[in-house]
Amino acid sequence: MERDFPQDVLVRKPDAETLDLRDLKIATSSLRRRAFWLKEFPDTEFSDIRGNVQTRLRKLEEQDFDATLFSLAAIERMGLDIRYEAIPIMISAPAQGVVAITGRSDDPEMKEVFKEINHLPTQICINIERNFLNTLEGGCTAPIGAFAEINDKNEIRFRGRLCSLDGQNCIETDEIFAYKEGVNYGKKFAEEVIRNGGREIMQQIKTQL
Repeated sequence: MERDFPQDVLVRKPDAETLDLRDLKIATSSLRRRAFWLKEFPDTEFSDIRGNVQTRLRKLEEQDFDATLFSLAAIERMGLDIRYEAIPIMISAPAQGVVAITGRSDDPEMKEVFKEINHLPTQICINIERNFLNTLEGGCTAPIGAFAEINDKNEIRFRGRLCSLDGQNCIETDEIFAYKEGVNYGKKFAEEVIRNGGREIMQQIKTQL
């Protein structure tokens, strides 16, 4: 299935709609979202928030913070009629917005079904993103963003970012390239990040978590 709505979006309380982004009190428990936000707005105050989309929307109404962040895929797929805004400072989590299906590896009939519904361009892009994450050994908690997309020239643009937990030390990569099978692009780009100081950031993160 083709990926859609991979980006993060901001949802505000009505009485916070006129506030500047730097003045918002943000509710999120995502280390990635916190670090990427702090990169731009280092004085931001955060609150933890957990639960599904409906629970977090209820908490947004009831509790003392101004806004929270969602994956746009969650909002669109649930058909929610709520106001949100794009946040260009964010880079999505690897494979964000992708629908994945699992099945038995020893079932050839099921494999054929999967082939019919698989969207190869999406698969290529998320493999790059996941290889980037895995090479950094980031798991699902580290402040790592990775997003690959195919442009109108049939090239791939990849954006990756690793940040310290406070967002003040970040390493980014932004590459455009013609895809060739057999090249592990995600690993290649992650190794560049590691050489540029990413190893030290990851070691610091592991001591803090």
